[in-house]
Amino acid sequence: VVGGAAAAAGLATVGYGTHNVLSGPSVKRVTVPLAKLPRAAHGFRIAVVSDIHIGPILGRAHTRRIVDTINSTSPDLVAVVGDLVDGSVADLGSAAEPLAGLRSRHGSFFVTGNHEYF
Repeated sequence: VVGGAAAAAGLATVGYGTHNVLSGPSVKRVTVPLAKLPRAAHGFRIAVVSDIHIGPILGRAHTRRIVDTINSTSPDLVAVVGDLVDGSVADLGSAAEPLAGLRSRHGSFFVTGNHEYF
């Protein structure tokens, strides 16, 4: 019984993750009130994206969908905050190419996550 429950939980988790990846990225808009923010910076939009996991499994179309979604929000700045890639550098070229199409007024920035090291 316990083994069956564990197998069912594992299958449900894999199914949930697969559904989320295949359904594409989602946008959640959040306003962050900052009392001392200069008035000139009011309305500054930052697109924060994580766990893209670019690589040979998800491929170029996955990256293109994410880039298109980010660009559709017209951000002032893009912050990729970890787990950009999966796989070896040799396998990333084609899947990473759409990142060159990221558009924002003040640039795109990247912070490494654990997948960049393992």
